[in-house]
Amino acid sequence: MYIHQGHGHITVGDQVIDVNPGTLFYFQPFQLHRVQMNVSLSQPYERTIISFEPSVFTSYIDPFAHLADYYNQLWHGELPNQSIQELTEDSELCRMYEFFARRLAQCKKTESQHEFGILVLRLLQALYDIGFTDTKSIATAESSRLKRHSESIMAWIEVHYHETFTLSQISEELHLTKTYISRIFREETGTSLMGFVTARRIRQASLLLYETDLSIEQIGEKVGFPNFSYFCQVFKKHVGLSPNQLRKT
Repeated sequence: MYIHQGHGHITVGDQVIDVNPGTLFYFQPFQLHRVQMNVSLSQPYERTIISFEPSVFTSYIDPFAHLADYYNQLWHGELPNQSIQELTEDSELCRMYEFFARRLAQCKKTESQHEFGILVLRLLQALYDIGFTDTKSIATAESSRLKRHSESIMAWIEVHYHETFTLSQISEELHLTKTYISRIFREETGTSLMGFVTARRIRQASLLLYETDLSIEQIGEKVGFPNFSYFCQVFKKHVGLSPNQLRKT
């Protein structure tokens, strides 16, 4: 996330980081955080967010050994620093984003993932070159940061969201009671467990609608909705368009 305008702070774990115009902040997958900005008519808040699923783009990065290790550290490791302060709008990172934003706006849907993969690779190289997070001081990604229970639950869902599963399965595999799972997940994320699962499935379905020629029924099955009519109903409720309408946009 890059802050163009606005002042405030971000809370990650027990750390509170001030953010101002020119702040770039990196969040790890499933990392719980809170962004609190001081917004008024005289002090607007403007930011750019780049969000992606790390596993989708490993094939772009794996050929470059130093970047593959760095990517793994950013993805799983315990990071000593997650922000860059005082970037300017004409910095390499900002100019790179503007360039690819134009390219992504003009390219065909079938080419968008490839263009985005190149953007991820370029951004990663730029962050590596400036020593972002100083990952050389981290021994290995095996020293992963301690995760909250809700993050462990989200990680489990990421592996199994496309399957038909029960709360009992999560309870058994994570060694947590069903009641505790439901309560702690809502407390730490602000959403229900099934609400999160549904949102993850809909997000993946949207990607497949854009990037593949699979039938809508096949896509529903691949993301965990074996009932076609129910899939269409839930999709329209969350997206505002039917799967077929989204595919045509």
